[in-house]
Amino acid sequence: MEVVENIIKILAIVTFIKAVFEYVKGLNWKKSEFLTKEIKDFLNDPKIKSVCLMLDYNKRFIEINSKSTKIDDDFLIQALKTHEEKQIFTPEEAFVRDLFDDFFDKLGFFNIYIKQDLVNRKEVNEYLQYYMDIVCKPGRKPKELVDIFTNYIEYYDFKNAKELLTRV
Repeated sequence: MEVVENIIKILAIVTFIKAVFEYVKGLNWKKSEFLTKEIKDFLNDPKIKSVCLMLDYNKRFIEINSKSTKIDDDFLIQALKTHEEKQIFTPEEAFVRDLFDDFFDKLGFFNIYIKQDLVNRKEVNEYLQYYMDIVCKPGRKPKELVDIFTNYIEYYDFKNAKELLTRV
């Protein structure tokens, strides 16, 4: 009789462990599904797409107020200066600043998701590392522009984007 009771206890423990394992597996799948949707929404946003184009190329034409405007690294250096460094911005520069504001705001959401354990850092990096490196590490962009990105993020207090980018 005691052997049967022990077998029942062992089966109950094994069943419980299997249930926990399946739960964790399902939870990881949900997290991955959530991140995939968020990344897709992020990268498909027209404003984010424009910023990614500006980051990806050293010279690109983008549509601003129904007009094709050349955006190069020198333009970005001027457009993304802080109000401490420059007080007056052209309409084109203001437009680009709005795009980068949106980019840094939405990029910061991924840091919030990481802090809330909705996603893990490694997976976020797998999707966004390319653009985060461009913003943080000289090479694809001149050091002066990388410094401008850093100052802009700091000055305008994009703290979640900053926290995400400092872990790159």
